[in-house]
Amino acid sequence: MNTTENNKLIAEFIGGIYENDLLDKGNWYFTIDGDAHCFTKLKYHTSLDWLMPVIEKIESINCVYHFDIQYDSKYSENNKYYTTILLSDKTTLGIRKGNRTIILSIYEAVVEFIKWYNENKED
Repeated sequence: MNTTENNKLIAEFIGGIYENDLLDKGNWYFTIDGDAHCFTKLKYHTSLDWLMPVIEKIESINCVYHFDIQYDSKYSENNKYYTTILLSDKTTLGIRKGNRTIILSIYEAVVEFIKWYNENKED
């Protein structure tokens, strides 16, 4: 999946609704703290402000045991962040080779969780 598809996956997970307008330019609609919001671009891959409500929703599902972000500075040329999500059944998601930015590391772990959740949720 590319960034656009991953952002769409996240937006749908937190209840976003996509609609085309008359000029065929799509908008995402969300209800945040009781207020309606409209966005033309999704910024989950660039903003922790956008990712935090997603992480809060993941926590509210009560199937995550541990959400861990680590920074490895053992080798100065390889300073990278690693994000791990440990599920309640002790399954591990989100382990990556490492990313140079914390936001990208969290973003990829969140995408992995949502894919897992969509495949395993009980309707």
